[in-house]
Amino acid sequence: MHKIIFDCERMKYPDTGLYHYCLNLGKYLEKNINLREEQLHFYSPPAQQDWSFTTSNHLTQSPFHKFKLPALNSFDIWHATYQNTHYMPMLNKKIKVVLSIHDLNFMYDEKKINRQKE
Repeated sequence: MHKIIFDCERMKYPDTGLYHYCLNLGKYLEKNINLREEQLHFYSPPAQQDWSFTTSNHLTQSPFHKFKLPALNSFDIWHATYQNTHYMPMLNKKIKVVLSIHDLNFMYDEKKINRQKE
């Protein structure tokens, strides 16, 4: 049985693209999970746990987790939904990390592009 955590920490900012990404993908995953082989949990802010079928599969996000995440030893996969997150299981080498990357516009620097053309 694979235990998966879907990181919904960015849902603390309603009316943003990442909020809706987490909400919609979370609902999709919850409806389509293979219950015989996978267990899905959500890492989410306390105010954003009522959208799923049950709140018992939510790990409540806390700002203190930036320094030390709760015990995650029983989990196999962490799906990070934000590339600049402060919440990553870096010290636990057992957990595989899946990262969704959104909007790399911040990497675009018009000055660099113009210099390359010269």
